Amino acid sequence: MRLLHAALAVILCCLMADMAWAGTLDGTVIGGTTPAAGSFTTLAGSVTPTGASAARTLANRFSDVHNLKDYGALCDGSTDDTSAIQAWLNSAAAGVALYAPAGQCNFSNTLTIPQYNTLAIVGSGPYQTNFHYVGASTTIDLLVAGVAGSVTYNQYYANFRVSTATHMTAGAAMHFHKLSDSTLENLVEDGFDTGNQYLWDGLWLDGAHVVIVDKINAYTSDNGIVIDGVDSTSNTDVWIDHGYSDFNGKYGLDIAGGIGGVFVDNVEFLGNGNSNTAITDDIVSTGNREVIFGPNVTIDGLRTNANYGIYINDPLSSGGELMDYAFLGSSVLDGIEIVSYPNGILSVASGRLFNNVRDGIRVSDATAIVNIGSQAVLSQNGGYGINATVSTTNITSSAKTFSNTLGDYNSNAEVGSWSPFSPVTTCQSGSGTFVVGSARYYKAGRTVNFTETITETAVGACAGALLITLPTTANDNAVVYGKATVNSGHMLTGQITAGNGYVVVTDYANAYPGSLNEQFIVTGTYESTL
Repeated sequence: MRLLHAALAVILCCLMADMAWAGTLDGTVIGGTTPAAGSFTTLAGSVTPTGASAARTLANRFSDVHNLKDYGALCDGSTDDTSAIQAWLNSAAAGVALYAPAGQCNFSNTLTIPQYNTLAIVGSGPYQTNFHYVGASTTIDLLVAGVAGSVTYNQYYANFRVSTATHMTAGAAMHFHKLSDSTLENLVEDGFDTGNQYLWDGLWLDGAHVVIVDKINAYTSDNGIVIDGVDSTSNTDVWIDHGYSDFNGKYGLDIAGGIGGVFVDNVEFLGNGNSNTAITDDIVSTGNREVIFGPNVTIDGLRTNANYGIYINDPLSSGGELMDYAFLGSSVLDGIEIVSYPNGILSVASGRLFNNVRDGIRVSDATAIVNIGSQAVLSQNGGYGINATVSTTNITSSAKTFSNTLGDYNSNAEVGSWSPFSPVTTCQSGSGTFVVGSARYYKAGRTVNFTETITETAVGACAGALLITLPTTANDNAVVYGKATVNSGHMLTGQITAGNGYVVVTDYANAYPGSLNEQFIVTGTYESTL
């Protein structure tokens, strides 16, 4: 009877107490005793959870999620688990979830994830599940997903860390080939405060196409995050939200060619060796199209580490655009360095560029267009606020400037003169009363830079959106931005449609942005018909 009770206890603990049971446990050793044949039920039987209607075998239920330890991995921090981890990865298939429990899982060769769509690989936490490289090679990628030249869709990777005991001189911690329509979440590449900075590159999205990266921590000898796309004309977009890429040896973030759009917010780039962030053609020989750093991005060089906050050397782009709302300062040289950006547009709509040892912005490409909005601050730089090393008339600025040691603008930076205009504000539906505080524009060729300050003095029945006239008719679609500065503090979005002479302004939630005495500041750049 005691033996029966012990067997039942094992069954209930391991298979959950609310399951119906049938089969035998013949040959199973329990408490040092092997029961006689026919004494108990087996794992070949089926179970039905309480309240459910479908019975399944335990083998079928256990296969819902492939547990790494079921493939022989110990994850004890000393055993080489390479073969077991690779067998676990090889069990992947479309629609399958792989799970790695907590522990340090040592490995000594590249781990390869087979190419399947709709695959999930999940650990128990970004600091709980650690894949730790202990091999001899210093130049390999450690974790590789997908196949070069072939697209993989709908992947989900979350909640684990990759680290190394070997000081790497090449390769990436995580190398994803042509990942598309996928999400990466809670991933750590070595990890600041817990790591040794022995990784070479951290996360490499190689040929990324519509990928979300949420919550990342990178600390490496070279680049924390590397992104390249297929080509800048397709939807090769990447979103990075939350996390930090600090004290990497070269770049915190390298946007390395062929990217259609990179959108970054709620991320810190701190003390990275060459530049905190970079826009280059280092990997793909195609220019990048657009990059947006949101208002909750911090880019800090500490005055002793990063030469630049944002380094732009993108000679293969034509008309690329960087929109910067970030807090940016304390670079060893310049806050933003434009080496080559043919016909590219730098728009600093808000935020601060300050306390850089040399210049706030340094421009070495006369074709680059620089537009600094009225909500931006250029201050306390050791050189100029804006320093053009070549003569250019493509710089416009209405920024607040003060305490730049050598001056706000050097003699080459011919900051365009602004002309006033009188915009008319109406409502998408209903009516309201508005007063123009100030409005001005600067036109270089067909490129129009403008800023408008409007106050709503009577709400009335105004709803939907604000329609604010522009100084000229638009030749192409454009998106501009602004802020409601008195009441809500909300970010504003302005949509300009080709052929129209006005901008449609809503708040960040696509709602009517107004209220009594609210002030709207809208600034941006668009292409004029004339």
